[in-house]
Amino acid sequence: MSVNWDMVRTWTMQGHLADLSPEASKDKAFAKDLAAYHPKIQELMKWEGKQRGVGLDHDDVALFWNVSMFRQQQVRLLTDIHDRWTWDDLLDTARRLTKKQEHQWGFWGHSVGGQTGYWNFVFANGGQVVSPDGSSFSPLLEPAAVEAIQWIADTGVKHAVAPLPEDIRAAIGSTGASALFTSGKLAMLVGGSWTINTYVTSIKDFEWDVAHLPSAPRTKKRASVLHGTGFGVNKAGRALDASTAFVKHLATRETHKVYGTTGIIQSARMDEWDAFYANPKPPKHRSVLKEAVDYAHQHPLTGQWGVITYDATDPIEEVLNKVFVGQVTVREGLQTGVAQANQNLAKHVAEVKSAKR
Repeated sequence: MSVNWDMVRTWTMQGHLADLSPEASKDKAFAKDLAAYHPKIQELMKWEGKQRGVGLDHDDVALFWNVSMFRQQQVRLLTDIHDRWTWDDLLDTARRLTKKQEHQWGFWGHSVGGQTGYWNFVFANGGQVVSPDGSSFSPLLEPAAVEAIQWIADTGVKHAVAPLPEDIRAAIGSTGASALFTSGKLAMLVGGSWTINTYVTSIKDFEWDVAHLPSAPRTKKRASVLHGTGFGVNKAGRALDASTAFVKHLATRETHKVYGTTGIIQSARMDEWDAFYANPKPPKHRSVLKEAVDYAHQHPLTGQWGVITYDATDPIEEVLNKVFVGQVTVREGLQTGVAQANQNLAKHVAEVKSAKR
């Protein structure tokens, strides 16, 4: 079965995924294949130290930017400064590129889904999204997280360099920030590596690239959110030997070479990374996404006993949609969203545990 980081934890706790660690101990070829993975990506396929899956790919987050717009506005290119820039520098750059009367905007990083939005800034600022045991979102109420989310909100509500939904609608007739970027009306967009092939196909009228996300001024650190998918073996399957043999094959370099040469997938194996990162298609600096793995944080795990991240964060997403348009303050919104999300987590965990008994 296909698994991601959340599912590795969830399905292991529910007893669905077979432990592949014994296979790695006795099969030297399989152990060698697993050793070819980046340690952070390999960790995504483990739970409590045991191998519960084999990695297929990984994804992370960077800043997508309109190179042509920078040149036209005579703004210094990000490739000259992104190795040392901060949130303050991004804000200054966004101001210079924003032309509200022309429906042109400098920056957008307001994704409430997390991975392509506020999680990166919270981590860079020294904050956390969930508690270590995944049972509470209360870390989002700590000063580091509040400060980061406040900065994002201010880019639109206070500084007016990030478009609000009505601004995007006025520019392109819809509220999608990605569509605003592909239309050439947005200078910088926080985005995931998985969107590259879409942009290669859809952007024909201007040059675009990727850059490192800026560092938080206080911590001097940057962050990206790392996620990965792979395959696990159903513990209750009727053909465990065959399933195990197949999942071991999916970890081989042979398999990853097939995936890598598509130019779309970032392989989990480092010895097949260049098939994606050295691809001649845009963006020119694909290596940014490779370098981001080293400073990236693992995709947060939320809840226990079957609670998946994107279900658990619904109350927080609802309030952030209000925060990012100035309807409620950051602290007020987070207090409401976190309280509701924590209640939902506790209720779900209790229900599932009761059902298991």
